[in-house]
Amino acid sequence: MEESDGKKLHKEASIAREKGDFLKALQLSDEALIAYQSDKDYSGFAEILAERALNLRHLAQTLEDNNFLSTAKGEMSASVEVARSLSSDEALVQPLFNLAKVLEDLGENENAVQNYREAVSKGEITLSKTKPAALADIKLHLAVCEFKNGDRSSLERAEQALLDLQNAQSQSDYDHKDSSYNDMDFYPSEESYNLKVWVSGAHMKLAEILREVDLEKAKHHLEEAKKVLDTDERLILRFKQWQKLAAKFS
Repeated sequence: MEESDGKKLHKEASIAREKGDFLKALQLSDEALIAYQSDKDYSGFAEILAERALNLRHLAQTLEDNNFLSTAKGEMSASVEVARSLSSDEALVQPLFNLAKVLEDLGENENAVQNYREAVSKGEITLSKTKPAALADIKLHLAVCEFKNGDRSSLERAEQALLDLQNAQSQSDYDHKDSSYNDMDFYPSEESYNLKVWVSGAHMKLAEILREVDLEKAKHHLEEAKKVLDTDERLILRFKQWQKLAAKFS
């Protein structure tokens, strides 16, 4: 079956985001939004709103301007509303997850935890057998946010989620050092790429929350994240995030 225009544009938007071209990514996201609506693909419509929120989060981090986060919060709330109208657990997972990440960035940890928990609940139904690594990534974010919200027992759950990601990682085509890939190879739906994003991000999140609690353990996670980043030159955004985090340790 031929891929729809919406999905093609969605992929191009994701590629632009991962390369750090946020303006192009937002423009392509808008085109995908219209294409999805034309096809009456409202699951895709909700997902591309979630994609836009990722761009806005990165802009907020890059430009240090939380107005982008406030915008992302509004768009992600709309994405969740659209997904709920579809009465589909699967359609709800990504919008709930991305809304939770925006809320966490804004320091609204209690609300973020609620949305992470609902994303995990829906993911247990739709992802546990088909995409266990994606579910582990959501659980990792939930546990870290719970830790920030004062639940120190969540550290064990975060470490278990990391182990689940690493187990999935060991079963994937993990080493990608060939610089001859094209844009479609770059597209971040590729399993090995996603796993590297998730595993490096998990180590970085643990490094961040442990920095004031257990400095040596935090440094270990920071180093482990760098090892993952060194395996794949496509991890442009994650490396920039790592550099920003590493500066807090110097």
